Amino acid sequence: MIREWVPLAQFHTESDFCYGCFLIRSDDLAAERFGEVRSFTMFTE
Repeated sequence: MIREWVPLAQFHTESDFCYGCFLIRSDDLAAERFGEVRSFTMFTE
């Protein structure tokens, strides 16, 4: 089974080259398992 990641929030940083986001798997979101949220740094370049 493939578990799909869903974005919960995205936020800007002081850098022009990256931003942060919080992701959760769709089945964890459906089951309200918010302890499974992960934070990631995304790069724009």
